[in-house]
Amino acid sequence: MRTAISLLAIWASVSPVQAGVLEDCTQDSDWWLRVTACTEAINSGEWQGRRASWAYSNRAVAYAALGNYIAAFDDHREAVKLDPSNPRARNNKANSHADFREYERALKEYDRAISLQPGYLNAHFNRADVLLATDKIEAAIDDYSVVIKEVPDFGDAYAGRAEARCRLRQTEGSVADRLAAIEFEALTREEVEQYLGEKGYLKLGGVEEISPKRFQAALTDWTASGCP
Repeated sequence: MRTAISLLAIWASVSPVQAGVLEDCTQDSDWWLRVTACTEAINSGEWQGRRASWAYSNRAVAYAALGNYIAAFDDHREAVKLDPSNPRARNNKANSHADFREYERALKEYDRAISLQPGYLNAHFNRADVLLATDKIEAAIDDYSVVIKEVPDFGDAYAGRAEARCRLRQTEGSVADRLAAIEFEALTREEVEQYLGEKGYLKLGGVEEISPKRFQAALTDWTASGCP
């Protein structure tokens, strides 16, 4: 999940050479190529306002993928300054704040992104993760639920809501969400079994395959204890 300004709208008014730069500035198979292309667009002097914001935002995503979070944050900040009404830029700047554990600043930016684009699922999901990290559990559940309602096969949202519900000792709901996260491949049953075995809720190592009933019973016991 993660542009407010349409790429097609930009593409329609550029030369074939510029179109190639635009394409490279959006691709996600070579992050250094993306940085180079977006930098070329920015430095050309032909990009102003929302267009320049778009290029900064795309370069920031590449910098983040390369682990250069400071450069990513600087670009996200510039993108917001150039186009403060762009919800994507706000959301991505919030992600940068979260990377630096500046959670309250991140939450303010997510709030702004959602106010600019109600129902912006990317921002709801990212905000949920930060709310969970700051123990705002019920609010996190609300955001995860917004995402799940619209994207019912999004496993990561189920995994996040499972953790949040576990902290509130909502055992039945948490177990159901954990199983959904496995079904939609955000988690694997094998890794959950391994974890339950390490915590002493499931006996591993026998030749007999662990039945779904036994697995769910162990998962329920672990969840009822607060998912320690």
